[in-house]
Amino acid sequence: MRLPSWLTGLRRGRRNRHRLPVAPAVEILEDRTLLSVYWNIDGGSGHLSFWADDYDSIVVSAPSGVVQVAGQVAMGLPATAVVSIGIDAGPYNNLVDLSAVNEITFPSISNGVDSIVIDGGSGIDTIVGSWFDDTIYGGNGDDAIWGSAGADTLYGDAPNAGSGSDLIYGGDGNDVLHGGDDNDLLYGESDADVIFGDDGDDFLDGGDGNDILSGDRDNDMILGQAGNDTLYGATDPQANACSWCDPPDPSVINEPGNDSLDGGGGNDSIDAAAGNDLVFGGAGNDWLVAGDGNDQIEGGLGNDSLFGNLGNDQLSGDSGNDSLSGGLGDDLLDGGADLDIVQEQADTDFTLSDSLMTGVGTDYLAGLEYARLIGDDGDNRIDTTAFSGHVSLSGGHGSDTLLAGPGPDMLNGNGGSDALFGGDGNDTLNGGSGADMLEGWLGDDVLRGQGGGGDTLQGGPGLDSLDGGAGHDLVYEWADTNFELEPTALHGLGTDTLTRIESAQLTGGASSNVLDTDAVDWPVTLNGGGGDDTLKTGGGNDRVFGGAGNDQITSGDGADTLLGQSGRDELHAGSGNDRLDGGSGNDDLFGNDGNDRLRGRSGNDQIEGGSGTDRVFELVDGDIALTNSQLHGVGNDDLVAVEEAWIKAGSGDDLLDASAFSGPTTLIGGNGQDTLYGGSAADILYGRQDNDLLEGGAGDDSLSGGGGDDSLSGQAGSDTLVGGHGHDLLEGGLGDDTLLGRNGDDSLSGDDGDDRLDGGSGNDELVGLQGDDLLIGAADLDTLLGGDGHDRLLGGGGADVLLGGDGDDTLRGQGGFDTIAEGDGNDWVDDPTSIIDELFVYLPEWIDTNSPPNPPV
Repeated sequence: MRLPSWLTGLRRGRRNRHRLPVAPAVEILEDRTLLSVYWNIDGGSGHLSFWADDYDSIVVSAPSGVVQVAGQVAMGLPATAVVSIGIDAGPYNNLVDLSAVNEITFPSISNGVDSIVIDGGSGIDTIVGSWFDDTIYGGNGDDAIWGSAGADTLYGDAPNAGSGSDLIYGGDGNDVLHGGDDNDLLYGESDADVIFGDDGDDFLDGGDGNDILSGDRDNDMILGQAGNDTLYGATDPQANACSWCDPPDPSVINEPGNDSLDGGGGNDSIDAAAGNDLVFGGAGNDWLVAGDGNDQIEGGLGNDSLFGNLGNDQLSGDSGNDSLSGGLGDDLLDGGADLDIVQEQADTDFTLSDSLMTGVGTDYLAGLEYARLIGDDGDNRIDTTAFSGHVSLSGGHGSDTLLAGPGPDMLNGNGGSDALFGGDGNDTLNGGSGADMLEGWLGDDVLRGQGGGGDTLQGGPGLDSLDGGAGHDLVYEWADTNFELEPTALHGLGTDTLTRIESAQLTGGASSNVLDTDAVDWPVTLNGGGGDDTLKTGGGNDRVFGGAGNDQITSGDGADTLLGQSGRDELHAGSGNDRLDGGSGNDDLFGNDGNDRLRGRSGNDQIEGGSGTDRVFELVDGDIALTNSQLHGVGNDDLVAVEEAWIKAGSGDDLLDASAFSGPTTLIGGNGQDTLYGGSAADILYGRQDNDLLEGGAGDDSLSGGGGDDSLSGQAGSDTLVGGHGHDLLEGGLGDDTLLGRNGDDSLSGDDGDDRLDGGSGNDELVGLQGDDLLIGAADLDTLLGGDGHDRLLGGGGADVLLGGDGDDTLRGQGGFDTIAEGDGNDWVDDPTSIIDELFVYLPEWIDTNSPPNPPV
């Protein structure tokens, strides 16, 4: 603490000073005899100095305009000449009394820095300040200080030194009191005071006014009394001295101590800091904060805020509408009378009932009507379904799950993709950012998707308001009732108001329900559930599931998917390219406009494609026979206006026969030894696994054997045959065909037409037969027979046999020890890299009988 400049000079020497004569033994004060004091007046500055060397009394007054000390005239000094006063009481037990120094008796003194400064020095002093703004130091010893009137600064000890158990009264005015070391008693009394206990076990009493009280170190008792007070167990209130109306930050924790703090009357702010503290708010709306330790907090009268923080705390709101937060630890929270709220925030899961809350500990609850719980960055689950009061839940930034109770609750998902579930009351659910799911349940609820995510909103029973917000949002509902969907309303479990909704999903129950959405152009999903349902959609791309029962399904514009499922169903597609699946039972499928895909499944179905290019679709583990008017296999289906077919076999040895069908067909084998017959159009046949037989029939077909040793016959048309894995037999048949052997030792025969044969890997046999053919042996030991026509034979790598046959042929061995014979016609052998076996003799019957020799080894 800085010493005033006059006091520093006073202690350096006492020369040129006048002794004030006083009568000996004029009075007895505190069993002491008044001896003598000294004074000095600086005529230039008007500063009056006093000091004492013994057990003295310095009682200053000016009853008749002349300065007196202890009733004795001080050399006739007029009081008007005094501008400031400084007193050094010395090292003994002294009395200093300036209670008679006021604006009337000393009119030249004004409030300012160092106007009145008193240093009690050592000893047990009694000091009474003036009516001005005094600075008083008790010094060493157990001192009693009273500030009187004015905005005083009172120190129990000396600046930066000294000790003693002091008694300090602020008096009138906005005072600052410092207890210093040891155990002090400090009373602010009237007006707005700032009180520091400092070291020791102190007692602080704010008195009237809006006070700030800080116990600082050790174990203190703090009473705010009347006014709106701020109490700290162990903090520096100067940091908050300008925030009289703002509560302190409850997270500020300084030095420990087991304190007792009582706010008294008024709206108090108390921070007990660390230690096992007792905090009493008293009357008024108080802000009560404990720190580390097992604390007990009582709010008292008024609307109080109680914070336990760390430790196992006991919080009691008493009367008034109080807020209780236990913090970490296993706490006891009792709201008391009126309407009280429990509040917590943490990155954890909370479970709340009327008597218990788990999350940041295990808290026992009583007398609480409201709850406010907040998560954080993690994925938090906050479950208040067993709490009968009102709740406000906020999820934080993670993907959270919030579950309300039976009251009218507020749920805020905030960041992340959250799931919000209302309860029985009239709830408000705000999804925030992310793709959120909001379910209002019972009551008249308000659901807001917010953000730009794709939200799902379910109002539940009641008159609900659903606003999807930005993004593509879905209204969802299920119940055993009828639903009717309009662009701005959903009728069913009530009439819900819809805003910014772009899609819908509705599900019926066990009864026969009507789900009608033909008034909207959004994409919708309907599920009839049990019963004989009537399902209608509008202009979007819709999905409809009939469920159990004999259902009637009608779709509108758009590319729709209709599934009858079990029962005898009737499916009517609208315009657009639709997919119809009858499911089990004898179903009726009507394709209408567009290029539709129709599947009857089991049962004897009626399948009508309508206008457009329509396809019958089936998956079967068994035999199928397809004609233009019927499909026999999984049932006996009648076909009308069906132009295409797509059929896939199962795991057994299946027969897929589409030879009597005139439209394009796709036949796909399964895992068994399958037989696939195409029809008269351009078909696609794929054998897949095992040893399959594929015949394309008429038309330009595409045949692929897949795995196994397959037999492929293109028959009529310009076909493409691919052997795949295994030792395959490929016959092109009529037309200009392309045959690809791929892997394995394959046999390729072009037959009529100008064919292209490529053996691929393996020791292959390629026979062109009629037409101008191209034969490619590729790698390994291949045999190429051109046959009739002007053929080109390319042996590839390996020791190949090339026989030109009739016609003007071109033969190229392409490397290796090849055997080449020209045959009839003007042939051209061009292969400088091959070694020709000139001893080889060609027999014409090899071509006629399609029996070429084995290639040389």
